[in-house]
Amino acid sequence: MGIDDEQTSLAWGRIVLLLVAGLLALILPFVLVTRFLNTSATAGGSTGPPTAAGSGAAHGTSGSVAHPVASTASGKASSGATTTGGALDGATEACRLANLRQQADLAAAAVSLEQFQKHIDAMNLLVAGKITLAVARTYWEQSRVDAGAKAAAFRTADKALSTSKADCPELGPTAACSAPMAQVNAISACVKATRARVAVLERARSAITTWEHHIQDMDMFRAGHLTASQMGAMWTQSWKTGQGQVDTYSAALLAANLVKCPLT
Repeated sequence: MGIDDEQTSLAWGRIVLLLVAGLLALILPFVLVTRFLNTSATAGGSTGPPTAAGSGAAHGTSGSVAHPVASTASGKASSGATTTGGALDGATEACRLANLRQQADLAAAAVSLEQFQKHIDAMNLLVAGKITLAVARTYWEQSRVDAGAKAAAFRTADKALSTSKADCPELGPTAACSAPMAQVNAISACVKATRARVAVLERARSAITTWEHHIQDMDMFRAGHLTASQMGAMWTQSWKTGQGQVDTYSAALLAANLVKCPLT
């Protein structure tokens, strides 16, 4: 091979090296950048800090779960408080009305039975020899004035009480535990008072029934439908029965008056 051939081969070798170097210069940066981006993406997804969008989404998801739970719990508490308050208000109002209606019935009973008691007292004094028959008759005439109307007034008040179905219910355990102590005590006192008065009114009805029969007997005697002997026998029976009934009523009333209902 001559000198010219060697120079030509060297020239081509340099050209090839230059071409390879140029290609490497173009390809190598692309490969390195691509690998770097892939590595960064992988590292960022596993260990890097969350992006603003990712952080917001995470907090948003957490908030969407926590807030409804808190809202539900708050709603249940509010609902429970409303229910308890409603039960307490209802019991308070029921006891207040029951107290007022019973008082009206008891007042009418007292007016009627006061007349019957005077009638009985006159008989007791007569039998004991402390007054004459003439004086006893004066007492009887005085104590029979408007007797029928007063007994009827009791029946009207008693019917109104019965029709109203007035009642003072005890508080349930839930309402009693969450209510103010003063209000619980007031309702408890009214429950005891109204129950005691139920017993008083039962005895009043029996006594007034006996009194009504005697009022009718007096009217029949004055109208000439009964003889003095018949009237005497009927009054003796009413007197003995009525005395026991009025005594029982008075004892029940005395006991009931020891328990007061503060709800008026």
